[in-house]
Amino acid sequence: MTSRIPLAAINAAAPTSRSTFRHLVGCVAATNRDADTLRHALLGQWNEHAEVQALVRRLRSLDHSDPDGALGVDARLAVWFLYADPGDGRLISEDDPILVGLSDDLCNRLVETSRPAQD
Repeated sequence: MTSRIPLAAINAAAPTSRSTFRHLVGCVAATNRDADTLRHALLGQWNEHAEVQALVRRLRSLDHSDPDGALGVDARLAVWFLYADPGDGRLISEDDPILVGLSDDLCNRLVETSRPAQD
């Protein structure tokens, strides 16, 4: 599903902001409501396992290594979904609680998304 990342989501001043996340998941046809619900759930997961600043550092590191966004949306989503990794090459499994409250269309798109290969 790799699609080009909007320039507004690359090197954003606040990479975890609502507007930046909306730009990112808008590429996978998420509504603003779905984007906000998903962002809230993912930030909660990051707070449980690490801290949001760790997410910010990872996103900035990716921006630094991929300044033109050639790796696409999937690479950025893989950072956001780090703690939802089902370990089978997909971004998220269909029964992950992160998907609760999201539209079926967005859930299907996210479940069908493959994680980019790691170096």
